[in-house]
Amino acid sequence: MSIKSLFNIIKEDFKARHENYNSYKFIKFYVMDINFRVVVRYRIQSYLSKKNKLLRLVSILIRNGNIKKYGVEIGINTDIQSGLNIHHINGIVIGDGVEIGKNLNIFQQVTIGRKKCSYPKIGNNVTLYPGTIILGEINIHDNAIVGANSVVIKDVYKNQVVAGSPAQIKTKRVVINEKE
Repeated sequence: MSIKSLFNIIKEDFKARHENYNSYKFIKFYVMDINFRVVVRYRIQSYLSKKNKLLRLVSILIRNGNIKKYGVEIGINTDIQSGLNIHHINGIVIGDGVEIGKNLNIFQQVTIGRKKCSYPKIGNNVTLYPGTIILGEINIHDNAIVGANSVVIKDVYKNQVVAGSPAQIKTKRVVINEKE
C-alpha cells in the first residue's frame, strides 16, 4: 500500500462520518472527534505494520496507545476496508485475523474474535450495535444489521437483521440506496 492509498482510505473513512471533505474539516474533526481519531490511528497502524520490522514495532506502539488511551483494540493483521465509522470508542475489540468490508458502522462494547483459531468475515455496509459479540469462522454478509447485545455464532446472510443471544433472524432489511 502506498502513502497515497493510505490517505485515500482515510478520506473515505472521513466521508463515512461527514459528507463534504476538505482539509480544514479533516483537521478539525481529527482534533475534536476522538472516534475519528481512533480510525486514523488504526489506518496508520495498519500501514506501518506492512513495512519493515522497525515500523512494525511503531505500529504495535500505536495499537497499544489505542488500547490504553481509548479502550479500542484492533489487531495488527486485521483487514478493514474503507468507510470505517466508529460511533463510540469504548471497549471495542477486533481480533487479529478478522476481515471486514467497506462501510462498517460499529458501536461501543463490540467484540469480534476467534473461536477455535478461526476469525469471522464481515461484508460491506454492516452495522454492529452496542454489545455485539461475533465469534468464530462465520460470515456476516452485506447490509446485515446485528442488534444490541447479540451473540453471533452462525452466518448472517445478506440484508438480514439479527438480535438476541444466540442471534436469531428478526427481519429482512430493505435496502433503498446501497453504497458501493
